[in-house]
Amino acid sequence: MKYYVYILRSRKNPAKTYIGISDDVPTRVKKHNDSGTKYTATHRSWELVAIVGVPSKSHAARLEKYFKTGSSQGR
Repeated sequence: MKYYVYILRSRKNPAKTYIGISDDVPTRVKKHNDSGTKYTATHRSWELVAIVGVPSKSHAARLEKYFKTGSSQGR
């Protein structure tokens, strides 16, 4: 099964982004926009700005962590 790391940007506050993983990005984005999560509910609505497909959930989790921790900074 293929998994995806996705990046959302808040239309309400474009400085806010959200990074997540899913095997069904359209449904997940709809959930963020309909009901949100603790973080995403206050910054609705969201637009999808990037998506990266990877071969497994473990790869997706590592890539999500890499994006969230800023490990890519300065490389």
